[in-house]
Amino acid sequence: MKTSKSNLEGHPMSQEYSGKNQYEIEIDLNYKPYESILTRLQNNISTDDRYQFADLLIKQEFEKEDDSFAHIFKKVVLLNSLYSTNIFAPFNVALKISRVKNFSERMRKGDISLVDEIRINTINGSTRDFYSFSTKYCHHHNPTKYPIYDSIVVDVLVDSLKELEPHGKVNKSKMKDYEYFKEKVDYLAKLWDLSDNYLYTKLDKYLWHKGREER
Repeated sequence: MKTSKSNLEGHPMSQEYSGKNQYEIEIDLNYKPYESILTRLQNNISTDDRYQFADLLIKQEFEKEDDSFAHIFKKVVLLNSLYSTNIFAPFNVALKISRVKNFSERMRKGDISLVDEIRINTINGSTRDFYSFSTKYCHHHNPTKYPIYDSIVVDVLVDSLKELEPHGKVNKSKMKDYEYFKEKVDYLAKLWDLSDNYLYTKLDKYLWHKGREER
């Protein structure tokens, strides 16, 4: 990735970019619409802002300290609707989450085993793997501990790692092992020399948007 003149057009290298490397600048520029959404005038809102508003609504809901089943169900429905995670039985998933032992404490600590505990569900006798949903649910509870798995993100992640280390080992088929996936996201952040505040929200948004542009 290189920070080209076109990428920085309209965004002069001001004080806010001082001391940042090319990767951090590129990621910051991509994230600006998410930061400016609250100050956007209503008559300036367009369909291009749908992802930023969806993220804002989800963030507001997940920040509430409410462990009731009703609120868990509300979060599952909201996340499923706005992120199109294809959870066709949100009530069942909410029930399972509500019965996870020590959920809040484990979430605060960044216990990645929560992803696997939430992802596998039995619906009408069939086993379903809601992996992407479970990573998103955990991420929105603790964005600094849980990167989001998404097929678009994985494509960019794998390509970026191969570009930087052509002879390195990265196995795309193992990305549904959350520990492996997180390890590779962390390794990319290390190769890009990203500071901690880019993990994981800003980095996730950048990889996702870059992937959508390339598809």
